[in-house]
Amino acid sequence: MYMNCPICDSGNYQVLLRHGKDRYIKKLSCPKIQYVLCRECGFTFQNPQPDGEALKRFYVEGEFETSTSEKYFRVSREDAQSKIVWLKKNYGEGEGENALEIGSSSGIFLNELKKCGWNVFGIEPSVPFSKYSRDYFGLNIQTGFFSERTFHHEKFDLIVALHILEHVPDPLNFLQNIHARLNKKGVLFLEVPNIFGMRADRAVTDYFSSIHLMMFTPKTIVGLLGKAHFVVTTLTITDRGISVLAIPGTQTTFEKENNKKILRVLKQHAFKHQWYLLQNRLLRLFRLFKSRN
Repeated sequence: MYMNCPICDSGNYQVLLRHGKDRYIKKLSCPKIQYVLCRECGFTFQNPQPDGEALKRFYVEGEFETSTSEKYFRVSREDAQSKIVWLKKNYGEGEGENALEIGSSSGIFLNELKKCGWNVFGIEPSVPFSKYSRDYFGLNIQTGFFSERTFHHEKFDLIVALHILEHVPDPLNFLQNIHARLNKKGVLFLEVPNIFGMRADRAVTDYFSSIHLMMFTPKTIVGLLGKAHFVVTTLTITDRGISVLAIPGTQTTFEKENNKKILRVLKQHAFKHQWYLLQNRLLRLFRLFKSRN
């Protein structure tokens, strides 16, 4: 189903890219993927979106390639610890305060937060991930999707959503539900992918994939949060995307994104990615030649 822009509600958009090179397309019954660029505010989103029920089944059934390898836990724990350092620097300690993580995955970040003295709660749609979090870490995890009923008896000082918002069909409603669950001085900690931070070793289609319904820039994440009545207090560009702290409030300004810049970055990235692939092929040929001599 086609939709208007989630930020400005405009139906005036241009097609940014179409492709069928996606490993999830068959699971979601998508014939193709189409991303559009809003001509009014510069927000990038998938339009039309995949079937909502197919998306739910995808997450509930744990279709993501889960791993319990030593490398997976080491990398995930290092990433979680770096986020904790960032959070302490920009938020504070939070000992004894309530924290909810939406999309808590295997529970690694939430467990690190628990070690710092937070009272932690999690909501995770994947049955395997949520069960693992409860069994291995002993965390208070609900299995399901975040809604106004999630831990409805609790209010939270911190709500965390790390690389979740890009998967949400209705991001505005999602953020409004978060707003309602925060304490008066509560804080939202978000991390989302950054169009301007795409890595050369990954194809454009890895970012603009069927399960990424929205894509962000620093300006558009600020704009979307503003529409949901959040004020951004901290915004940091990281290797993984954009890290944001936001509090309930009225944002007075929103800066439109430069659409030409997005188009230019996509072209530049496509060239860099092809160059990266060529370098790798040459390197493999060189190693093969060297091993035979």
